[in-house]
Amino acid sequence: MEEVKADVIAEDVWCRGDIGAMIEDAGKEPSDTNIDAVLAAVPRGLDMFLDRLTEEGSEILHVIYDDAIESLDR
Repeated sequence: MEEVKADVIAEDVWCRGDIGAMIEDAGKEPSDTNIDAVLAAVPRGLDMFLDRLTEEGSEILHVIYDDAIESLDR
């Protein structure tokens, strides 16, 4: 069982290398220049990514924990 630290129950880290892997999967060079170009090509892209993580993460938590929450006495 994972330990809960400082009110964080799950932590996931996404990095430039993840964008590089997507570029490489598309058959292109995952260079720093290309990673920068992809990140710059979508204004507010990282903000949108974080918003989606929050929304979908909340939905996933409900799927996993709703039954346990319902079984609580109060």
